[in-house]
Amino acid sequence: KSALDSGLDVSDRIHLLNQRVYFFTDETPMQKLLDKYVEADGAQDVIWLSPFKLIQVEGLRLELASQNAGAIARKTGPQKTAETFVPLFRFPDRKPAELTALGGLEDLSPVFRAERCFPDGRRSLLS
Repeated sequence: KSALDSGLDVSDRIHLLNQRVYFFTDETPMQKLLDKYVEADGAQDVIWLSPFKLIQVEGLRLELASQNAGAIARKTGPQKTAETFVPLFRFPDRKPAELTALGGLEDLSPVFRAERCFPDGRRSLLS
């Protein structure tokens, strides 16, 4: 096991990442990743959520990250810590890079749209 930072080893970090579901907070990085996977896989599904309903339903299980939590640059020294994810009430006054729900979504009522995206730009609504 190699240490990533402040006491976390690789398996601890993977466990920390795998217990969450991740959401984009900005459409630009979402579109970039969507384009990449639509090209590679031929189609990709996108789920749109109401932030207000998500906060109402998931509340304290929501956490924010100021950086892409899964990406680890190839450099030495600490990069990611256990404090990567911060509860809403403790997050600094700036735009988050990611929103996570610890343990996944227990209630799908915040979902207001689901669509499949295709390489030709076409999108079809999923039921």
